[in-house]
Amino acid sequence: MKKEGWFSLLAITLVTLIAYGNNLNNEFIWDDEFLIQKNQFLRDFKFLPEILVTNSTAGFGGKDNFYRPTQILFYQIIYQGFGQSQQAFHWGNILLHLLCGFMAYLFLFKLLKSHSLALISSLLWVAHPTHTEAVTYISGTADPLSTLFLLISLWFFLKLLEERKKYYLFHSTFFFTLALVSKEAVIIAPALLMALVFCKGHGKFLDRDFFLTLPHWFLAVAYLILRKTLLNFDNTFQFYKTTNVYTENILYRIYTHLATLPEYLKILLLPINLHMEREFPVYTGWNSSMV
Repeated sequence: MKKEGWFSLLAITLVTLIAYGNNLNNEFIWDDEFLIQKNQFLRDFKFLPEILVTNSTAGFGGKDNFYRPTQILFYQIIYQGFGQSQQAFHWGNILLHLLCGFMAYLFLFKLLKSHSLALISSLLWVAHPTHTEAVTYISGTADPLSTLFLLISLWFFLKLLEERKKYYLFHSTFFFTLALVSKEAVIIAPALLMALVFCKGHGKFLDRDFFLTLPHWFLAVAYLILRKTLLNFDNTFQFYKTTNVYTENILYRIYTHLATLPEYLKILLLPINLHMEREFPVYTGWNSSMV
């Protein structure tokens, strides 16, 4: 790595520690109780098989529709090394966020071919206040963990497009799989890969490189099938225990989703009044809403 690369990694490290080094003494709160404090799966590596085939709160005796074995395994490793130390778990999240910053820099540098743009973007990434919940809240580990694996997958895919070495495809799909079992939202990754192909192909829609994304699409479909069958712990695709106007009409979901986008864009541009939960009305049309 050249001198500017090492300088960038040092700068990213310093900004990350300045931004999040003050939360090391924060106590366990909320979901930390059953994901860490009372999670029996963390007590011994013999529970690894159970971690791989159960939902995220099974070690506490809970039942949910999240399948995130890499998150629980990450907690298990920390617990085995440092016990139930909140500082150790906070350091774990900070380290993941730092590695995400590193990978963001490497990915953007390879994509944009600009050291300054990659560095500035990565520094904004690690310091942006919207990451506060994912980094300072121990149970938010799924966010930086899945992001790290996703960025590695994207980076290997870029190397595949540039160097044409097929084993990079295996590396990309492997880390995409790890990202998938870290957080469900990563299922959009194949679409991101197609966007990369489109950009690298100078805006061509008909490019043979699009076929390189097929293994990722296959994994995404296989994941959905598994979540609906063998890994369907608590009605995976239904987050509401009772039906309501929102759950019964797909158009209402689309309208509501689109209506929330400006609010989240505003948070990205002006990150103030940040808090854990936000409520939005249900939109039943393009210009109408109901509470």
